Amino acid sequence: MKKLLTSCIFLLLVSTAFGQVSKASFPDSTVSVLLDSTIKVSVIKEAKSSPAFFLNGKFTYSGTMEFLDFEMIKTLNIVKESFEYKGVIYDRKVLVETKEDYKPVLMSLRKIVKKYVKVEVGKTLFMLNEKVLDVDLDEAMVDKKYVFKIEIQQLVHQDLSVVKILTKTKENIEKSKIVRIRGTELNLTN
Repeated sequence: MKKLLTSCIFLLLVSTAFGQVSKASFPDSTVSVLLDSTIKVSVIKEAKSSPAFFLNGKFTYSGTMEFLDFEMIKTLNIVKESFEYKGVIYDRKVLVETKEDYKPVLMSLRKIVKKYVKVEVGKTLFMLNEKVLDVDLDEAMVDKKYVFKIEIQQLVHQDLSVVKILTKTKENIEKSKIVRIRGTELNLTN
């Protein structure tokens, strides 16, 4: 009986020590990860404050930087001072000047949808390359010349459209050149 009681207590201590789910946080506090023995879950939180973004002296959505060709940026300056625009307080300014010969053709995501996509905007999820966008469709600007391809996926069971905008990065251009052959049979007869 004493051996049984000792074994049960030992098993209880071992199971509580090694069977827990631990929580780890990264230093920037924007991502927290729950770890267990089988699945890792990441919860990505939006930053509490973002910079005010100016492109060639004009205020625009801070994510516009992702839609620009980085090779065409002449200067990028960060000014650490508060700034208010349309009731939103920004903690710093990002001032981007492009090269003289580069004139971006900026279009809002809403205009891109109207012109090229033809989906119902209210039920649409936007992605830029591999990143999900949580943006105002009128303020998020895209350099039309830097868009490589627009992919649309209709999710019938969720009543949702996914619009994936691919930019002209080296990675996206290289991926487009890869030829994938699928299937197991080859039929060469006429």
